[in-house]
Amino acid sequence: MRIGPDGYEVVSDPPVKFRRPEGMLPLPYPVPGGSLDELRRFVNVDRKTWPPVVAGMVGAAGPGPKPILLFQADQGSYKSYTMRETRRAIDPNQADLRGSPDNVKDLVISAKNGCFVALDNLSRVPHWLADALCRISTGAGLGCRALYTDDDEKLLNVQATIMVTAIEELTRREDFLDRRLLIELPPMTKGRDYEEELDRDYEAARPRILGALLTAVSAALKNRATTKLAHVPRMADFARWVTAAESGLGSKPGEFMRH
Repeated sequence: MRIGPDGYEVVSDPPVKFRRPEGMLPLPYPVPGGSLDELRRFVNVDRKTWPPVVAGMVGAAGPGPKPILLFQADQGSYKSYTMRETRRAIDPNQADLRGSPDNVKDLVISAKNGCFVALDNLSRVPHWLADALCRISTGAGLGCRALYTDDDEKLLNVQATIMVTAIEELTRREDFLDRRLLIELPPMTKGRDYEEELDRDYEAARPRILGALLTAVSAALKNRATTKLAHVPRMADFARWVTAAESGLGSKPGEFMRH
C-alpha cells in the first residue's frame, strides 16, 4: 500500500522489497469511507481512553519515536482483548500477545519482526526491561557476535510501539513514564460477548478500519510540515505526527494534545 499526502492506493509492483518474518499475517484489502471509531465496538474504551489508543495506532504507522501504551485496569476489564484487537488492525501476528522477555536480545528480535511489541499481563517491569523498552520506543541497536565467526558482529536496529497490559503500577522509572500513554480501561458495565462472535464481526470490519487508518496517515504526511504545537512535550515528533493526522480522523484540532 503506497501512502502519500493525497491518499493511498494498493500497488502490484512496489519499488521496494519487503521481508515477511515468521508469524506475520496478511492485512485485508483496505476499504475507503470507514472510521476508526468502528474499532470501539471491539475494545473496552470510553471517551477518555479512546484518544490515546488512536494516537498509538497512528503513531505506529509514522516515523520517529513511538509511545509505550499501558493498558491498565482491574482483572476482567478486557485488557488483553483490547490490546490484541488494537494490534491486529495494523500488525496481525500468529502470536499477537507475548509474555515478559527473558533478556534484551529476545526483546529486540521481537521488535525487529513487528511494528508492535505487545507484552501481556506484566506484574512488574524490572529496571533492565524498563530501560530496554524506552530504547526501543525511541530507536535502539543491539550488537552480537555473528554465527560461525569469532570477531564479526551482527547489528540489529529497531524501533517499535510498545504495548503492555497490567493491573497495577509497574515502575517509577522516569524515562518509562515520560514515554507512556496511560490507558485506564473502564469497568465492564455491559454484558460480555462471545469472543467467537466478536472475532467474526471484527474480521468483517477490518478492511474499513484499515482504510480509515491509512487516510489518517495520509493526512499526517500532508500536514506534518505545517503543524505547530502550542506545547512541545517529551515525545515531540510523535505528538506532532498525531496532531497532523487529526483532520484525517475527523477530530477537532488539538484533541489529542488535550488528552
